[in-house]
Amino acid sequence: LTSNGYTTPTPIQQSSTPLAKEGENLLLIAATGSGKTLAYLLPALSRKEDDSIFTEQTKRQTTLIVAPTRELAAQLARDAS
Repeated sequence: LTSNGYTTPTPIQQSSTPLAKEGENLLLIAATGSGKTLAYLLPALSRKEDDSIFTEQTKRQTTLIVAPTRELAAQLARDAS
C-alpha cells in the first residue's frame, strides 16, 4: 500500500475497518475520492489471509460487493485484481 501512495487510512476506512473485520455488513456513504473502494476491499482481503481466524475451508468463501453503477463495479473489479 505504501508503495502506491497509501500511508494513512481515510476517515471512512478508519470507521469501517473494525466492523468489516468482525464480519459485519457495510453500507458506506461518502463523497467520491473518500476511500470507499479500499474500505470495502482491504478488510475482506485481510480476513481471508488471517490464519488464526479462518480454516482452509472458510478462506475459500466469497466476498460479495454490490455496486450501484457499472462504472463503480468495474473500478472495484480492477482495484481488487
